[in-house]
Amino acid sequence: MTYSSVYKNIKGEVVQATKELVKAGYMKKDNPIEVRLAVAEVWLMKVSQAYGIQSIPTLTFDESEALYHETGGGVYRRNSHQITMYFKLSLVTLLHEFRHHMQNTNSDLHLYRGNIEEDARAWSVSLFKLATPKMFANAVENGLLHFD
Repeated sequence: MTYSSVYKNIKGEVVQATKELVKAGYMKKDNPIEVRLAVAEVWLMKVSQAYGIQSIPTLTFDESEALYHETGGGVYRRNSHQITMYFKLSLVTLLHEFRHHMQNTNSDLHLYRGNIEEDARAWSVSLFKLATPKMFANAVENGLLHFD
């Protein structure tokens, strides 16, 4: 089974918020980073609310290319509820790191294969495919996804 087919029933408002995130310019590299981060913060608020999560994670950006390669693009810090994106903004990385926030704030959450990383991969790639099927197909076709 591919990761993209694990979570078929992600909440409709989360799928819609993700579509809106893309439409609002999160993926547009010509948009200033501050604009893209502000759009992502709105998404974090909407999705946190959709899942009843009281603590909305903060989002920071670090231009370090070395940390980008070391972390796979981002990291979630449990104690501070902070997502840091490195070097460039990625939709799948944002979704992946938010899933870690969900894991951290909901002890009853069922984890795919009982593994936090496998679960975050499955949820983020499934949501990516549900929200933006054409973008997902393009990413797979062009080898841009590490996991599909």
